[in-house]
Amino acid sequence: METSATSILWPLIAGAVIILANAFFVIFEYAIVTVRRGRIEHLAEEGNRNAGLVSRMLNDPDWAIAGSQVGVTMASILLGVVAEEPLRLLLSPILARLFGQVPFLAPLSTILATVLVFLLLSFVLMVIGEQTPKTIALRYPVRSVLAVARPMTIFARIAAPLVWLVDHSTALVLKLLGVGGHTSGHGIHSLEELKQVVRESEDEGVISAGDEKLVLRAMTFGSRFVRETMIPRTDIVAVENTDTVGDLLQIFRKSRHSRFPVYEGDLDHICGIVSMKDVLAHVVDDPYIADRALAEVNVIQPALVVPESRRVGDLFNQMRR
Repeated sequence: METSATSILWPLIAGAVIILANAFFVIFEYAIVTVRRGRIEHLAEEGNRNAGLVSRMLNDPDWAIAGSQVGVTMASILLGVVAEEPLRLLLSPILARLFGQVPFLAPLSTILATVLVFLLLSFVLMVIGEQTPKTIALRYPVRSVLAVARPMTIFARIAAPLVWLVDHSTALVLKLLGVGGHTSGHGIHSLEELKQVVRESEDEGVISAGDEKLVLRAMTFGSRFVRETMIPRTDIVAVENTDTVGDLLQIFRKSRHSRFPVYEGDLDHICGIVSMKDVLAHVVDDPYIADRALAEVNVIQPALVVPESRRVGDLFNQMRR
């Protein structure tokens, strides 16, 4: 009985080690395609040896990905070879006892044990060997890739023939499909990926918390509605068209705004916009213009009126025209 238990226990331990090895390769694969080259090169310049290894890998990411795929494939095959039979032997007697009371189900115990083993191994491999390391690599790409860089380099050297075969076979298939060239490692990032880069930069001390907040807000600014960027009516700094240029200069000294809305009678009747650049140009040409009303001076430009439901990004594009 002891020999039987040992023959089951050791393969199961080996299976657990293989699942962890699969997780190792998955972490490397996702971290190497997610990590920013600039950050790695900065760490390499500071003397981080693992960063130097990663930097060289980024010069040929196709080779690095091929190496991780060789590892993942080998781990998956070995897991089935090592753990499937011991698990089936472990589950078969249990299922035989459960279904032994039902004559027509008893012969199915071995088949059910095989199916359960397949489902169990697939589930454990998916959760522990795939999804968990993938999430870790995507959230912490720098830490992840630095942690696995050296052992991955050793593995790639040992399995160099297989890695070479997978890499070149993939390149051949891509060529047949009309997809030439090599992966550059400088892919286009989505907005969410860029946000993640900014958050990681703040976590690693590259930028301050204030800069992180500013950049994240700038990224989403264009998708906001105009009404979200409007200031309260009581905070509006505006001038009346009957105000003089001198009055406007006094308001400018206090507010330091570069443009002011111009109204006629009250704020409900905006008649245009005045730019301080235009006003100062007139002041230079005519020092006595300060006593003249804005309506008498050719400085009021038409105001751009848009619905408050418009996107800020669309509004900026219109303003550039």
